[in-house]
Amino acid sequence: MADKLNEMINNFETIPFLFIGSGFSRRYFELPDWSSLLKHMVKQFNNGPFAYRSYEDRASFREHPYGLNPLIATYIEEDFNREWFHNPSIRNVDEKYSKLILNGCSPFKAEVSYYLNENSILNEKYKSEVSLLRNVAKKSIAGIITTNYDLFFEKYLSEYKSYIGQ
Repeated sequence: MADKLNEMINNFETIPFLFIGSGFSRRYFELPDWSSLLKHMVKQFNNGPFAYRSYEDRASFREHPYGLNPLIATYIEEDFNREWFHNPSIRNVDEKYSKLILNGCSPFKAEVSYYLNENSILNEKYKSEVSLLRNVAKKSIAGIITTNYDLFFEKYLSEYKSYIGQ
């Protein structure tokens, strides 16, 4: 695999940027995809068999120009935040995240961030792959663009600058 990747990169006329999606998070950290993450968050405050499906249904009746998941997440966030403020038993965040919430951060976003941070643990069977990626990246990649919210690149490819926002 490394030889094929090196050969491909050596044939480029310019140094490429990589666009990395959630497949990295799922492979190397065994994190959920977006729908599964949203389902996990719903279970934090409503473990009913149709809880998540009710958000899908609600969102399906609205316009969703950016896709269904952002709208589903918005609806979940509203209910999650309301429950989070009234039900301490669903709170998982530590003091750092609690301070963010006190300063106006959404509890839903803080809990998602906390969950991703706590569960961003490299699967041992992929350590050598990540090492190969680090070596290839140092020599042949100009940068990385990602929509992921985990800290894979900050932890394993920290020589690249992180850009946050649009």
